[in-house]
Amino acid sequence: MKKSLSLFAIFILTFFGFGYSIYYFNGV
Repeated sequence: MKKSLSLFAIFILTFFGFGYSIYYFNGV
């Protein structure tokens, strides 16, 4: 359970970081 939760957290962070980088480059 804990392993699955951490894996999910990593996926969320990666997805958020990817989306933020696209938003940042679009702003520039």
